[in-house]
Amino acid sequence: MLQLGMLKSKEDQKVKEEGYKLHAYNVLISNRLGLNRDLPDTRNSLCKSKNYDANLPKASVVICFYNEHFQTLLRTIHSILNRTAVELLEEILLVDDFSDHENLYSDVENYLIGII
Repeated sequence: MLQLGMLKSKEDQKVKEEGYKLHAYNVLISNRLGLNRDLPDTRNSLCKSKNYDANLPKASVVICFYNEHFQTLLRTIHSILNRTAVELLEEILLVDDFSDHENLYSDVENYLIGII
């Protein structure tokens, strides 16, 4: 994990600097994390032991974004898909709030077409 932020080239430094300029965080690390990652279950123990009704309604997840970093947006989508029971997920709605990052919309659209 410590290697994720290591600068291995001038290009890495450029990616890191641009990421901080555009998104205020280290995009280099975000790019290296991958789309699927394990996260600890941080729920309270009372929540973990609770039994839920088997007939819960489906949910729609709405993600509003503006000039979001592409990899980060994809990781959010993958997290929802990986951590939500299929029978509970109706849809994921992506709402682009007039992003002006060139190609963001088409990049997301092309990626999603490839996984659907």
